Amino acid sequence: MRNKISMIAALMLFVQLMGFGLGDYQVEAATLVNKQFNVSPGVDYKNITITNSDLKQAVNTLEVNLGDSYTSLEVGIPEPIHKTATTTSAANANSFEGHRVVGAINGSFFDMTTRMPLYLLSKNNQIVNGGIISQEKDKYVSEPIAFGILSNGNAEIDHYNFKTALTYKDQTFTLSGLNRMRDSNEAILYTSSHENGYTNTNSYGMEYIITSDSTIRQPLQFGDVLSGKVTAIRKYGDKTNTLIPKNGFVLSLNGSKWLDPLQGMAIGDSVQIKVSIDSKWQNSKYMMASGPMLVKDGKVSMTMDPNSSRAKERTSRTAVAIDKTKKKVFFVTVDGRQPGYSNGMNLTEFAQYLVSIGADRALNLDGGGSTAMGIRNYGSNQVVLANRPSDGRERYISSTLQAISTAPIGQPAFMRITQKTAGKVLVGSSVDITANYVLDQYYNPLSFDPANIAFSVSNRIGTMNGNQFTANEAGQGTVTGKYGNASRGLTVTVVDSIDKFSISPSSLKLSAGQTKALSTTGLDNAGKPVIYNQSQVKWSVSGDIGTITQDGKFTAGKTTAKGKIIAAAGKSTASIPVEIAGSAPAPAPGEFTDVNSEYWAYKEIMYLSKNSIISGYPSGEFKPGDKLTRAHAAILLQRALKLETSNVTNPGFSDVPTDHRYYSIIAAVQNAGIMGGKEGNRFDPEGNLTRAQMAAILQNAYHLQGMPEKDFADVKPTYWAYKAIGSLAYNEITTGYPDNTFRPGNTVTRAQYSAFLYRIINQ
Repeated sequence: MRNKISMIAALMLFVQLMGFGLGDYQVEAATLVNKQFNVSPGVDYKNITITNSDLKQAVNTLEVNLGDSYTSLEVGIPEPIHKTATTTSAANANSFEGHRVVGAINGSFFDMTTRMPLYLLSKNNQIVNGGIISQEKDKYVSEPIAFGILSNGNAEIDHYNFKTALTYKDQTFTLSGLNRMRDSNEAILYTSSHENGYTNTNSYGMEYIITSDSTIRQPLQFGDVLSGKVTAIRKYGDKTNTLIPKNGFVLSLNGSKWLDPLQGMAIGDSVQIKVSIDSKWQNSKYMMASGPMLVKDGKVSMTMDPNSSRAKERTSRTAVAIDKTKKKVFFVTVDGRQPGYSNGMNLTEFAQYLVSIGADRALNLDGGGSTAMGIRNYGSNQVVLANRPSDGRERYISSTLQAISTAPIGQPAFMRITQKTAGKVLVGSSVDITANYVLDQYYNPLSFDPANIAFSVSNRIGTMNGNQFTANEAGQGTVTGKYGNASRGLTVTVVDSIDKFSISPSSLKLSAGQTKALSTTGLDNAGKPVIYNQSQVKWSVSGDIGTITQDGKFTAGKTTAKGKIIAAAGKSTASIPVEIAGSAPAPAPGEFTDVNSEYWAYKEIMYLSKNSIISGYPSGEFKPGDKLTRAHAAILLQRALKLETSNVTNPGFSDVPTDHRYYSIIAAVQNAGIMGGKEGNRFDPEGNLTRAQMAAILQNAYHLQGMPEKDFADVKPTYWAYKAIGSLAYNEITTGYPDNTFRPGNTVTRAQYSAFLYRIINQ
């Protein structure tokens, strides 16, 4: 693949040193290429991180070769002109078979209230938006500069001279603008394509309605000449909204600069207006005005005061640049306002960086929250966001610049395969090999049948059955996938022992007859998972402690004993200590050897026991001080609320399979919206329940409302369980501790939970 760097290997590809300006001094900055690949035959993408001292910059670049016969650049102009969309959605809306948008960036500035572009936009010589030019050098666009593709196909960044000239009674006047809001001391030309055919101006001016004998094309084009006669006049102070004739135009004037020299214009007078642009830009494919210019003739050259607040701000930036040949175009974005990831650049730094990548000329585009770059990743025609916007999401913007590939669908040339589960593979274990994508020679994604991929294995490390690899012999080898002319190798490591093999839980203390499901974990020395099948684990016990099945389910014996549970996988073994407390006659309901009538929660425990909500242990103990697990909390709530467990929906917790002893109960409380999971899609049934978690669960279960007048000292309004804890206090389920603390992080004991549950049931 041409200059292709694997997207996986490129995560830590290399570090190079380059001169890069930060502020008023030059320093050495480390550059890390995170990702780099050909998006299409003429478009290359690169993502880098530049680190200097305590600053980081995340930079994305699309390099577009206009010399490639399948590559072009287009301007994305919304329809209607005031419509906005995200950069990626605008790109995808313009992408279709034979015309694939493979990259895009946000375009020039726009008014966030009216959503109209602020500066000149043209396409195929048609004037889509006339735009304005600021007068102050602290503004981004104080000079008329545009990026565009000329009629000869070359890219250009240069000044332009856009004129709308009025000729009246042998005098020529250069008007202020075209089809935009009229400001003070301005003369604006309005054509029928403006805002639903009306001028929408205020009454502080004069408007001359001019009708032409010939049809005026809409929108206007550079080089058009409009002529006609004044047929009506809207006088100063008239609040009527002026209708623009379809076969004419309106001349709108404000201020003595225009009203004085043209005060004699009367109905019947002839006028002529010529719309022109420099010969260089005449008949261009499109123009997009913006600013400031950042680079000219390969050097930093800014058309904006570099010491102004806007220029000095360190923020997200977007630019378009060209090289000397005018055949290479760079789309560049820098993320900002995200310390630790990307601080952003000021305009001087941005210009210096653009020079460093080979820009001969560069033009700043809209930045800040509008900065966005979209690219086509391998395996899909969808354009997706490549950078990380400072708003945390893509902003709706006006125009875009888009890189287009017109390459046809070809033959398989490239592909990628991966292990479905990453990691070393234990001898005897199996893992699926997944084909991620197949591309043609133009990097277009191809539809393919995974069943038709031919796999082979080197070094006798294993065998393939369809797409499933089975490890036979320790060592390292290559699994190669082939689809047509496309092939790709994948390095696979097979081991016969597990560096870090362990059993969960790490120890057991059970009563006679109790059961417990155990599981194992295997890691290599780097802490990464080793792939092995659970059926490979051989379980055994040492001592007269009970029995264990080959799927890891342990049943405690009937007598008091100590011993070990042992698991073996390959050449690796692990063991945990086990203590079994001998059985005793089952106590009568509500009678426990360790809870007498003087115990603080005696009434509550007895109530729950007699109502079959909670029970003790075969030894006759209640163990009120034992910490409550999340699984036991689920059991108590299911019993108290009488939740149905026979027809539940699988919540999909990774550590609660359908054969888990408490599966139906945990599913029932999850389905009822009472208890959720943890990170990694886990329920953590053996995890201890904290007081904060308990509050949230009880609030969900019993729909508690209300907040106390006084907060607990250690539960601030910003704390995640603030309202849940407050609702318990308001409903007198808890009073907290004597020092006015709730201690939300403390674990809940069986006695505490019994007391809380009793109070809710009997409130």
